[in-house]
Amino acid sequence: MGTLEWRQGNPSKAREVFEKGLSVLGPSAPLLSALADLELRQMNIKNARELFFRLRTSTLRHVPSLLLEAKMEHRSGSRSRAQQLYLEAAAAVAAGVVCGSEGRLLQTSSPATGVAPVTFPGVLRDLAVAVRQQQGWQQQQQGREGEWRGEDQQQTRAEGSHGGAVAVAAVLHACAQMLLVEGDLARAEELLLAVEAVESNNGHMCHTRGLLCQREGNLAAAEQWFRRGLDCRTSRDGGLLCYEGLAELLAFQGRKEEARAAWQEGAVAVQPPTSRFLRQAALFEKKERNWAAAAALFADAVRRDPQDYRSWLQWGVFESRQRNWEAAERCFQRGTSVAPGYPYLWLAYVSSLVAQRRISDARVVLRTATHHCPRHAQLWMEWALMEAAAGNADMARQLFGKGAEVPPNYQHEPLYQAWAAFEAGMGNGDVAAQLMQRAEQVAQAHTARRLAVENKTVDGSSIGSTMNAAAGTHGGDGRVSGKPFGSV
Repeated sequence: MGTLEWRQGNPSKAREVFEKGLSVLGPSAPLLSALADLELRQMNIKNARELFFRLRTSTLRHVPSLLLEAKMEHRSGSRSRAQQLYLEAAAAVAAGVVCGSEGRLLQTSSPATGVAPVTFPGVLRDLAVAVRQQQGWQQQQQGREGEWRGEDQQQTRAEGSHGGAVAVAAVLHACAQMLLVEGDLARAEELLLAVEAVESNNGHMCHTRGLLCQREGNLAAAEQWFRRGLDCRTSRDGGLLCYEGLAELLAFQGRKEEARAAWQEGAVAVQPPTSRFLRQAALFEKKERNWAAAAALFADAVRRDPQDYRSWLQWGVFESRQRNWEAAERCFQRGTSVAPGYPYLWLAYVSSLVAQRRISDARVVLRTATHHCPRHAQLWMEWALMEAAAGNADMARQLFGKGAEVPPNYQHEPLYQAWAAFEAGMGNGDVAAQLMQRAEQVAQAHTARRLAVENKTVDGSSIGSTMNAAAGTHGGDGRVSGKPFGSV
């Protein structure tokens, strides 16, 4: 019921239903996980962390929650914490905890904190090997018992084995994605090979392989990987990602009608299509200047998932560029109500208002935006620039100062450059020089943090630390070579 309310665009009602369920049933892992997911989708990171803590005090090995929390921590920059959570998810699956269960049977060595120290080297590789061995044993057993075991019982056992493989593939691929983002290519390759061994047409793995091929410039191999993933039946999202990857690859090659056919085929073959898939199809039509088709697909995307703030953002930007200001504002208002902590919605909203010369309204929106996203320096910078353009020099200077007060990880080099240009225009050359020096310091600090992460990756990662390194550069077939992957 809570999920239904969420999908119908009623997050407050969904939250109420989830909390009511928790009051009646106690600390249920699926309910806590669903509520944490809701908070994450609304960019309420603090609330999500509190829910994950509650969950871990009662249910120590709920695999979906471990994966969800790991992704949250990695996106927040907590690399070591994310690694630990991924490994705990792998250990849970290796112990036989399936993705949909409460995970209560697994013991932990740290009951006081709910965090088990990760000391099992090579656990991810061992997990894949163990599952393959188990699948082989079960196939032998099914052959031996086939004479007396009924078809229904055989089907039940096969489904149980298949479910275990799906859980293993999900954990291994999530870890591989993290390693690819960080540039730990050898270990990521090991994990992708393990996913392929467990499930040869896993949609997420095939999509990642296709992207790797595109990065290497091997478009034919990329197309093969995407087409291979079209047959994925274990994950609706994975199958749709492959349709998406194929369509975008075909469009990149100038095969526009084939690309459109791929979008249309995916929407029919995998039901129901996700809001992301519909949004990306809309962006394709937008690039092709098919305005009516794009608008219809954006509408379908938010109808499919009213909480998809990225679709509200893209639809709002689309309407703004069509100068359909009222429609754009409705999109931005819906998007910011769904995810008030997502700064890029606010930035697009303000840009639309400034384009209409509605400075007073833009000021109100920026005040609300900086309340919800106080650490996002670009919001402060845009507000300062708007006030400077309006002739409010003192206000602009105060706002630049607010943006400069954000924590080190959130510092924004362009803010200091813009502030320096402002001060130079006001005749304050010495202040401008100091601000440019500060901009350089911020840039150097960002570079140092990035290099520290890269060096830590080179020195070794706790994920699969005893895995054999991938031997040399693989030949452009989606196996990992020596270039940084960037983003999966």
